[in-house]
Amino acid sequence: MATLLERLDEQRKRALKEAREIAERAAGGEERAEDEEAYVRANADIDKYGKQMKDELRRIADDKETSEAFEGALRSAGVREKSGHEERGGDEPKGWLADVRNALSNKQQRGGGTEERLPDVRRLREVRYAMQPEERLLDVATATKGQETVPVTLVESLFRKVFDDSAILSAGVRILRTDSGETMKFPRLAGLGALSQSNARRAEAQQIQKSDPTFDQVQLDAYKYAQISQASREVIQDSVIDIEALLGEVLGRNMANYLGLDLTTGTGTGMPRGVVTLVPAGNKVTSATGVSGAIQNADQLLDVIWKLKPTYRRGAKFITNDTNVLTLRKFKINGEANNYAFQAGDATGKPDTLMGYPLLTDPNIAVPALNAISLLFGDFSMYYVRMVADVRVEWSTEYAWDTDLVSVKAVLRADGDTIDDTAFAAFVGAAT
Repeated sequence: MATLLERLDEQRKRALKEAREIAERAAGGEERAEDEEAYVRANADIDKYGKQMKDELRRIADDKETSEAFEGALRSAGVREKSGHEERGGDEPKGWLADVRNALSNKQQRGGGTEERLPDVRRLREVRYAMQPEERLLDVATATKGQETVPVTLVESLFRKVFDDSAILSAGVRILRTDSGETMKFPRLAGLGALSQSNARRAEAQQIQKSDPTFDQVQLDAYKYAQISQASREVIQDSVIDIEALLGEVLGRNMANYLGLDLTTGTGTGMPRGVVTLVPAGNKVTSATGVSGAIQNADQLLDVIWKLKPTYRRGAKFITNDTNVLTLRKFKINGEANNYAFQAGDATGKPDTLMGYPLLTDPNIAVPALNAISLLFGDFSMYYVRMVADVRVEWSTEYAWDTDLVSVKAVLRADGDTIDDTAFAAFVGAAT
């Protein structure tokens, strides 16, 4: 098992590598929507693990200095270290002074508030009891008869289950970061004027008609998303996994998913206005009656695509629930064998495509059903996400001081809305 110092060094190098990769992507003009948040998190990890490495090196140096002083004092008093044969009559090569030195090291760590080296304590116990004969029958399968003496091996890497995450923040939305959370208003050109072609064409000396453009505003607020997780001091100190870093990562991921749900399905009242909510009625393609709201063929996909203006159509993407993808994969263009509307992505980063447009999956999109929007199509660069600063992660040992718990709080303030509703279209199940 790697030492604590080696583990910290490995984690710091991993964070440093991630930060460099993000910086290289940004320099090459390939920055992703989530890169800014990941870059801040990676730099925070670099600082944290670097500090922990310095603390560990300082502890090692203090331990060595204390041990040398202790041995020097014993030698000055005329005490010599006895061998394992002299002390216990066994074959164990360690002497009693080594045991005392280990015990002193562990006591010093506990008194100084640093992490206790659990493996050292376990080895000390093994040395003390290994030479004692045991006549009773012990087995590892029976409680109180030996089962409790067998250690459990915990692998020093965490297996992560696969979770469905929101895709809206990686769909190409525009993220605006502000230092404060006051209301933001965007002036918007709503109309070019009501002048008709016949009124625009004027005869000589004929009066010119007046027609003014119209304007409105799009407003972005700052809704708060927050969560607290707690871990016992024992779990943090004794676990072979970096629980503190894991809690911060999980909370950050939760914040993105909570926000992603509202950016997809939010009503716009007390929360962001989600993309599903804002699709205009004229941009919806409805399924045939009595087919449970499912898309029937590739022609219906074309109907959805052509709901957008050509300018928006060029940069558009599809988003649907993964459950719906299998149905879409089977669609053939013009009924031709092997001419599928769906094309799988590849290892170079090319995304899955549907009818030539990128296809993303999001668990927040409904499965095909009556009255349900099961497929979105739009230019997501026209959807604005406003974030106040970065995700704020704070640690506290005082919040639950009487239970000796370490509390981790994550807070995010954000809002989302589109600049132009007509940049989005959808497929919706029939009402009956």
